[in-house]
Amino acid sequence: MDDAHEQVPAVYHPDEPLVRVWIVQCHGWFPCHWNDVPPEAIAVAAASDACMTPRVAAQFVEGFNREMLQCRRSFWAIAVPITVRFEKDLTPGESAVARGLEFPPREDQCAASP
Repeated sequence: MDDAHEQVPAVYHPDEPLVRVWIVQCHGWFPCHWNDVPPEAIAVAAASDACMTPRVAAQFVEGFNREMLQCRRSFWAIAVPITVRFEKDLTPGESAVARGLEFPPREDQCAASP
């Protein structure tokens, strides 16, 4: 998925849907097209740890499922709509000083820099 590594855009709009692609296993179901969705399946593994836009997810699902159609395997990729929650995130007006992470200085950073 190198060239499709769009995943979550740099400027994310909350009204845009996000998905995760999952590899699932289907028993007794035989798809005809890459975009068929199984009536029942068991999740095997996430295809990526990252969230994706529906367009990027469709590219992955199409490539994976076309391969599965040729191999006649019982694995299938599906895109699952998700909601991202920022638990423990700051809220407006909350003190941020004690909650921020301290990062070590980069090697190319001058010792006198803040």
